[in-house]
Amino acid sequence: MGHWLWHGALACFMMGWLQLQGPLVLALCAVCMVFLFAEAAFGLCAGCWLHKRFAKQKPELCSGGSCQR
Repeated sequence: MGHWLWHGALACFMMGWLQLQGPLVLALCAVCMVFLFAEAAFGLCAGCWLHKRFAKQKPELCSGGSCQR
């Protein structure tokens, strides 16, 4: 979940301190919320899935055994 946390922090920074609004910020928030919900509700970690798909070595640090799915 750590890498998605940065997306959420970036969206909060863009909306809060920079006073940006619009489809880019809303899309970033929506994507972050969908991935957070998928991980919390179903145990589906998008980071583990992407790592297994594109990296040469297996992921080692997965929460709750989500890498074995």
